[in-house]
Amino acid sequence: MPDKANKRFFIPAKNYDIQVTINDLDYSREVFNVKIVTSLVLPYQNVKFTVYLDPGDITVEKIYGQTPVKMMIRLLTQDGNERESIIFDLMIINVSHQIPVRSDKLDSNKQKEIIPVTFTCICRNPFKSMTSVVNKVFVGTTVREILNGIAGETGVSLQLDSQDLNTTEIEQAVIPPMTLNNAIGYISKNIGVYNGVMGFTCLYNNILYIKNLSKSIKNDQIATIYHLTPDIDNKEIINDSLQKDKSIFYTFDSIKTHYIGNAIIGKTARKTIYILKPKDRLYDTEEKDIVTVGMEHGLISGGSKMFFDEGAITSSNRVKYNTSQVGMEGDNPLLNSLIAKKLSSMTAIYFRLFQNILLEKLMKVGSAIKFKTMTKDMLSFSGNYILKSTEIIFTRETDWMSSATIYLVRTNKVYK
Repeated sequence: MPDKANKRFFIPAKNYDIQVTINDLDYSREVFNVKIVTSLVLPYQNVKFTVYLDPGDITVEKIYGQTPVKMMIRLLTQDGNERESIIFDLMIINVSHQIPVRSDKLDSNKQKEIIPVTFTCICRNPFKSMTSVVNKVFVGTTVREILNGIAGETGVSLQLDSQDLNTTEIEQAVIPPMTLNNAIGYISKNIGVYNGVMGFTCLYNNILYIKNLSKSIKNDQIATIYHLTPDIDNKEIINDSLQKDKSIFYTFDSIKTHYIGNAIIGKTARKTIYILKPKDRLYDTEEKDIVTVGMEHGLISGGSKMFFDEGAITSSNRVKYNTSQVGMEGDNPLLNSLIAKKLSSMTAIYFRLFQNILLEKLMKVGSAIKFKTMTKDMLSFSGNYILKSTEIIFTRETDWMSSATIYLVRTNKVYK
């Protein structure tokens, strides 16, 4: 049975302390699994946790979605001190469990039957902010003013990356009634936020991060992940990963990778001709070579070439005409960002981490991660990547154990 939230029965843990409260009841002792998903393709974070409960408690406590949920996760050091603490304010999206068949005759001496109950949640304040409807008209403005203007209507705290931000003066911009999440995508598609790839997400603390991923991959490194092999001395790296002031992770896991150069370049077309709105003439066109734009404005780390079948995908036999309205004459930042975004995930690697996980670091999707492998056959895969998504999982048997699936992307296949 859950405890009262202000009378929690705390069991000392070696690695983590995870506390879950629903209404004024503490379910920390009943929780045995937690999963936190953060991704550039999600406007806010998803949190799922499973507890052992008597199914009758769901109806008695009326846990139907209107109930506030709070989750605190603390990472503890080996001597029991707190290394990191994060509090999630959650909204229940779904409660799933099986209802067992049992007699209506209650036996007070019989132990209650408990079953796993899974709660699927999202972060409340980011959900409120990203789904708030915005509708504004801007005259003689810039992208920065537009984003600050619509974000200011929702209560979100905006962290706007200023690196290579589109500074073109915009005569007029109309943001139709839509959610903040859709409005950011609308601005990116029709105006262009950066002269490169844009990424955004709103984290648990209601901070909306909008980033130039093409610049972040070069100078926004937040951590280094080592791919280790058991046949070398890894002691120094493992010891460094335990230091609070160092952002170092390691893994012995196998690395999975994919490269879809032919698929992306073949579908997008080697050369695209855009029909633009002219300023003082009947028409205007802009011709873009996808390889040139990708190498200049994509997610590039060290590489100097994109690999694809140049004999089958040429500028002469694979040309695309874009006749939809995609901007004004001279809108190079918009065109560059549209093309570079399509190439942003041509290369991907993903793997799992198993040591004590620093949540704050691994939830900063859109930041650069340096990947260094000690496997000779994979040295060309080293270099910087953009952290696209993380799935952090906590499971408890006798004590909490953590793991994280990391998904890293960039445009070029090899580092050198």
